[in-house]
Amino acid sequence: MVPYTRYSIPFIIKSLKARYEEGLSIVRLQDYLADFGKDDILPISADQLFDFKKIVLEAVNKITASGHYQEWEEEVSSKSTNQEILAAFIAFASCFECCKIEPSIRGPCGLGYDFYLNEGGFVHHAHFLFGTPSQFR
Repeated sequence: MVPYTRYSIPFIIKSLKARYEEGLSIVRLQDYLADFGKDDILPISADQLFDFKKIVLEAVNKITASGHYQEWEEEVSSKSTNQEILAAFIAFASCFECCKIEPSIRGPCGLGYDFYLNEGGFVHHAHFLFGTPSQFR
């Protein structure tokens, strides 16, 4: 659903939530994110934070084009700005639960897995299962 990035999906969602819902500036957001992992967190630049928005908006376009989540698509179609769309996506992804497997997966990771299964799973997406060539350098 999203292109390869070295940051996890929950981390991207948490960053966007802090930026667009809580209204943190880029500098404060970088400080906020650095407090999570201290030395374990990867350094993050302002450009990467802006890329998170692009990644999520691309995911929103894929979700709406797929037709799998019609109730959410109707909600998003009434939004006029990217910030409103991001807020709707963050709320949708945060509350999502994939019940197609046992135990169920909740949150943004569950949404990604559910989308993957709806789009055909490993039968149609086997070439994505092993990552991208840049991950093996």
